[in-house]
Amino acid sequence: MVQAGAIVHLGSGLIIYGDYYRGIGWHFEDFNWNDQPDVRADDIPRPLAHGDFTSHTFLESRDLTMPGFVVATSHSLLLREKNKLHRLRRRMIRVTVEEPGLTTWADAEVRTVEFADHGFAPEARFRIGLHMPDPRKYGASEKTFTSGEVVFHRGNSDAVPDVSVTGNMPSGYSITGPDGKHYDVAQALGAGQTHRVDFETGYLYRNGALQPATAVTRAETWTVPPGPGFPMSLVPVAGTGTLATKIPRTST
Repeated sequence: MVQAGAIVHLGSGLIIYGDYYRGIGWHFEDFNWNDQPDVRADDIPRPLAHGDFTSHTFLESRDLTMPGFVVATSHSLLLREKNKLHRLRRRMIRVTVEEPGLTTWADAEVRTVEFADHGFAPEARFRIGLHMPDPRKYGASEKTFTSGEVVFHRGNSDAVPDVSVTGNMPSGYSITGPDGKHYDVAQALGAGQTHRVDFETGYLYRNGALQPATAVTRAETWTVPPGPGFPMSLVPVAGTGTLATKIPRTST
């Protein structure tokens, strides 16, 4: 369940409070934001032997439920709030949860919307169902790490680095990571240009535009597990450059 004292933002226009009763506004009574997602695995039994072959495991998508109530100053304003909620149905939105000392977010589709007026009072009960295709939650990076620094995060799941490179390197460069891995760029990078490496896909972007596969000669990527981390460094073939790495706090 969500920690006491939380405030939830659904998209950019709806704030639902769980920290204390404010009178007018939206309030939730429960929210399974911090429940763990299920794990799936394709287990294959060992023939004529004990147990299964070792298999990779993956996290299932998550379904979230939030019941609560809303209080308005008039029935016309209550209807406006109802329509505000109904507009979110079937849309992918950013869900941001502020808990004491920690703010995390994820993208989710609003799949269920229930809104029941109380009657004479401009009050109603609601129930919202959210579907998270990606079950992970994200938080801000501890800092922007420079070349040679140990990158880390304080979540509980592997994080994908967010990497940007600037400088003047006419013959390309390498980014080194754990266990001898490296990402090698052959494309020249000039002053005023920025490379961004997508460590989810291995793609390279220059000033926001996807570059051809020939711009990269070795596209090894890696994630950063929770805990002490490891150094990431920029190694120019010639010239000088700057590596800026952010590690989003990634949790389940």
